[in-house]
Amino acid sequence: MPRRLVVPRPALPRRALVWFPSGLAEVERFRADHDPLAASIDAHLTLVFPFASSLGSVQVAAHVRRATNRWPALPVRFEGLGHFQADWVYLRVTRGHAAITELHDRLYRGALAPFLRPELPYEPHLTVARAGPARDADALMAAARRAGIDRPREDVMRELTLVRMGPRGAIVHEAQFGLG
Repeated sequence: MPRRLVVPRPALPRRALVWFPSGLAEVERFRADHDPLAASIDAHLTLVFPFASSLGSVQVAAHVRRATNRWPALPVRFEGLGHFQADWVYLRVTRGHAAITELHDRLYRGALAPFLRPELPYEPHLTVARAGPARDADALMAAARRAGIDRPREDVMRELTLVRMGPRGAIVHEAQFGLG
């Protein structure tokens, strides 16, 4: 029997949809010391979490445009800290929470429905640190409080960005989508 030649396929592209709030210099300085992703991507709120798919950027962009069509700009307030599974330390969304959650839900309908992870409840947030197995989330939260990271911050969500995870952790901005 002849041997079959197996050609490895390249990994499927991983994309996410995020919002980059402005005015976060203090948060970025804190993240530089406490979040391993800080060197790869600026502080952001994720609406569609990273997913690997054969969908092209044009297909994903068309879906996002349909989902956000006529969606208003959203006033957002970050205030206070929380953590997820004692691993990710984040700023809480206290204004705009319900609207962001509804937008997240809308984005996961249609073409992106297969990538929703229903076992993980969606909590709009902005990650400021990663505890990981060797660090304590409570200690990181205390350090964030001392640095004033938990003070109230307001912004308006006016634009979403489709990002792709490139080689060696590089983040590529593929498209922007205006709200409002």
